[in-house]
Amino acid sequence: MDSRQAQISKVSAVGIAANVVLVIFKAVIGMIIGSIAIVTDALNNLADAFSSVVTMIGAKLAAKAPDRKHPYGYGQIEYLSSMAIGMLILYTGVSSFVDSFEKILHPELARYDTAAIVIIVAGIAVKILLGRYFKKRGREIGSEALTASGADASLDALVSSSILVGAAVTLLWNVSIDGWIGIGIALLILKSGIDVIRDSVSHIIGERIPAEEAKELKAEIEAHPRVLGAYDLILNRYGPELTIGSVHIQVPDEMTAPEIDALSREISGPLFTDHNIVMTVGIYAANEKTPEARKILKRVHELTAKNEDVLQVHGFYVDEVNRQVSFDLVLDFNTTDREKIRENLRSTLEKEFPGYSFSIVEDADFSD
Repeated sequence: MDSRQAQISKVSAVGIAANVVLVIFKAVIGMIIGSIAIVTDALNNLADAFSSVVTMIGAKLAAKAPDRKHPYGYGQIEYLSSMAIGMLILYTGVSSFVDSFEKILHPELARYDTAAIVIIVAGIAVKILLGRYFKKRGREIGSEALTASGADASLDALVSSSILVGAAVTLLWNVSIDGWIGIGIALLILKSGIDVIRDSVSHIIGERIPAEEAKELKAEIEAHPRVLGAYDLILNRYGPELTIGSVHIQVPDEMTAPEIDALSREISGPLFTDHNIVMTVGIYAANEKTPEARKILKRVHELTAKNEDVLQVHGFYVDEVNRQVSFDLVLDFNTTDREKIRENLRSTLEKEFPGYSFSIVEDADFSD
């Protein structure tokens, strides 16, 4: 964590230095030539500098060691710092919109000169490089805040390009579209802020595991010879550095407790060392060998295949001695009549297989 925090601080320091230089030059040039668009862009760069400061502080706080009150650590503070960056961007957007609107009501022709054009072009180049650098390092380090700053910097390059267009219009036709360009910039800034906040909130709420990641993890688990299937994969992320999850595996019912214990360790060990996931492994016992068990399972699949709300059946087990059948039913999140589906299925099966009782557990569609 210390190494990661140092890397984030180093990248953020580069962003702070670059943005402060841009703020000084753009603010001075913008005020001298009377361009609200350039001044607005300078304010946007100032917000970016503050964003990098917030990123540094967030990384430092997120690196705090777990304690009794917060046993999962403080990693999610990074998502909160991303939210703070988003709010700062929103404030900048609103302020820029107001200033630009005033410029539309009371237009003044900006006096673009060579120095102004050079500053605008230099700003575009710097922002393109910063955007690529931030996004690349953000992905490498696993920093949501750095990635957000990179996306914002790339947007800033587009914003500065629009100012260049406005300057060309003024120089060629002696017409001011400065205020309108400022409005456009403000709207782009507002959208960027909303996107950053939305993504941060989504991470804090808890997002679905990416399909490719879920499939790769299940394939790795199912590669073990005695694992007949992997189900109910759940991952809870407590910041970029800590993921805690659970998964159910189906194994032959003749396996002993020591064998199951050894298998669960064989699975959870590499998941931690290779993927940094603290995984709890649950067990489903498989006993589909008898004709009676296969007959019941086949009928369950026939009945559930007719219902598009049923995504999967797993954890199937038949206790022929006590005449009990249990299995899990995965239903689509959009299903509204969940209880009705389970009760209809249970009723049908108990009529077709008299003497058996059916325990149907509803599972959520947590992962692909």
